[in-house]
Amino acid sequence: MKAEYLGKAAGPTSKLPVPEIQPVLQSFIQSPVPPSPVTPRTTVQQFNDREIATAYLLTLKRAGREYAWATMEMSHPEIRSFLEDAFRMSSHHAYDVW
Repeated sequence: MKAEYLGKAAGPTSKLPVPEIQPVLQSFIQSPVPPSPVTPRTTVQQFNDREIATAYLLTLKRAGREYAWATMEMSHPEIRSFLEDAFRMSSHHAYDVW
């Protein structure tokens, strides 16, 4: 999809497919499970599932922030629309992971 912007002067011919949010939470103000106490590990040889999920969520948040920032700076309407969709996709994916 991104390569279409570089290869065609008129822009892409397809739209970024943004999946819909699938609300699965019973409450939007409380976590579905009680938080477990976490002690930071200072010597890590292999990451556990919680650490991998946390790193992935932080990556999605950073990507979403960068897409939003780039959207505000973009003057080309088609690229701006693409970046808006990319932000929404990051947002929806982060919701699914959380």
